[in-house]
Amino acid sequence: MPFKKTAILALLISGPTFAGSISFNTSGGVFLIENSNGNNEQIYKLGNETLGRSYFLDVKAEKISTGNESVIIAITAATGGSGCAEVVSIVTIQNKKAIFSPNLNACGGVKEIYETDGVVTVSALERDESTSVTYKVKGNWFSENGNPLANEFPFLEKN
Repeated sequence: MPFKKTAILALLISGPTFAGSISFNTSGGVFLIENSNGNNEQIYKLGNETLGRSYFLDVKAEKISTGNESVIIAITAATGGSGCAEVVSIVTIQNKKAIFSPNLNACGGVKEIYETDGVVTVSALERDESTSVTYKVKGNWFSENGNPLANEFPFLEKN
């Protein structure tokens, strides 16, 4: 029995570099990220509605906050390219709708992600791995180091 517990714990701790799916229950239905045929394509759904897709090597998701009417989920994705190694999207699910933030670049890695009073803060590092960048997200409002987001590249490709 100890082997089974250790193996399951190791899978949970390592985070979902999934071959199947990641899901979260929300008031708007189940939020689902499915890996499509192992080809680095992810399909995002809320309830029975397909929201869009993305193409990343590794996707991890964590529920950051659950309020009375909303759920906030942080998605971290490895790009695998020579540009920015990692991107983050904050998803706010409210009234059966999902709002994805644009790509929040964490080229040198993510330091921490947390929520305070409905505002999600993403602390990350630039490509040089020493310069800090701070993103703030609340619904469809986004900032980078206190200024409007310079580039708003979508995280999802819409259907």
